[in-house]
Amino acid sequence: MKTLSSFSLGVAAMLWVAVGSGADPDYGKREDAWRKSYPRAQSEKNKAQIRANYERFNKHDLSFIDEQYTDDTRNHGKIIGKARLKKIVEDIFYTFPDYHHEILEILSDGPTVATRIAVSGCWKNKGKLAYAFGGKEPNGECFNVQQMHFYQFNDAGKLIGHRASRDDVAMMQQLGIFEWKNFSNEPFPDATVKR
Repeated sequence: MKTLSSFSLGVAAMLWVAVGSGADPDYGKREDAWRKSYPRAQSEKNKAQIRANYERFNKHDLSFIDEQYTDDTRNHGKIIGKARLKKIVEDIFYTFPDYHHEILEILSDGPTVATRIAVSGCWKNKGKLAYAFGGKEPNGECFNVQQMHFYQFNDAGKLIGHRASRDDVAMMQQLGIFEWKNFSNEPFPDATVKR
């Protein structure tokens, strides 16, 4: 008899949430149609805007948030608005005063701009929002990791959404928040299907 691993059960649960629990089955079709009809010249302008935003971000100039984001902008699908977004970024700069992004790759497709960036900084202060780290005290350690960010624009060229995939595990390891043991020669305990 076969048993499912916890990973398989997790995937099944995610599929149920995405498909079986009432998610919009036509979302992908509408998104694809919108992307194909989006003017290529605007897509390139959006990419240039994101590149310029990173330059301003690295100078701690957050005025681009007020100028370019909508009041109902989303972060990971949740409406947070530009005022909350600004507070989160200010807290990141407080926690890591030398926080820096370097664009490694930037692509645009329709209303979406994707970036792969190197992110670095040294932990100098105790953050409250984005990087609270369970109340741990800053130790001055530094990190350098890669992240992926996806920015969504509306037809007027304003930013309406952001999603990211970050390597927070490597960041916390480099900051000394926890020790990560190398298990590369050992299989995950639930990775095999039992017969």
